[in-house]
Amino acid sequence: MTFDLDIRASTGFSNASHYDTHRPSYPSAAVDKLLKNLGVFGVKDARIVDLASGTGKFTELLVGREEEFEVVAVEPQPQMRGELVKKDLKGVKVVDGDAANMPLEDGWGDSLVAAQVSDLFLGLPFIGKSQGRHGKWREVFEKQQDTTPFQTLKDTFTGNLPRFSLPLGEEDLEWTVFLSDEAIWDRYSTLSQIANLKGKDGRFEEIRKEVFEALKGEDTERNDAGEVAIHGRTHLAWTSRI
Repeated sequence: MTFDLDIRASTGFSNASHYDTHRPSYPSAAVDKLLKNLGVFGVKDARIVDLASGTGKFTELLVGREEEFEVVAVEPQPQMRGELVKKDLKGVKVVDGDAANMPLEDGWGDSLVAAQVSDLFLGLPFIGKSQGRHGKWREVFEKQQDTTPFQTLKDTFTGNLPRFSLPLGEEDLEWTVFLSDEAIWDRYSTLSQIANLKGKDGRFEEIRKEVFEALKGEDTERNDAGEVAIHGRTHLAWTSRI
């Protein structure tokens, strides 16, 4: 199948192996919470669609559980999809598709999830991560944020297709991890808006230098091992079709 994949995604996520290595996963408590609210926690052989699955960061958390879910991972970006295929996850079928073009028969699936998506789709429970402010080094990345106006969750589910129960269920779970300076850069360089700067008048290396300089600041929180504190928040949202 052929889709009009946004150029920022097709190029920014082309180094799928780097993305998979350095992007964070999701807290187990958040996974359990979401599955409970979707009604599939503890449900043997439940069918789940993992939309915009990427390299399978969330897919991996679905497999190996006691429920032994049957998962169809839908991903339009070829390199990301290829990385997931290589993992050969038990019970997972990886397919080419997007929110409007899922190669599934009508009514397939007990639940559908979308993890860490930058633009939201109709009809999905959503799980995402957002890091809080961490001093000057974080501001370097924030300057590169994509300014494309995406729909909010409320806009998505209260639009012209009122097919979902409202209000949305929503919850935040906070977490903290500690990373080395180099790991900080490795993680944030997987963001499409940063990755897409490679080869553009040296801007990629310029930002890298800015980040490492900013990390030397007194406002950078570190542990006894010298690692930098990353304070994050996983946002869960869910609804059901009516």
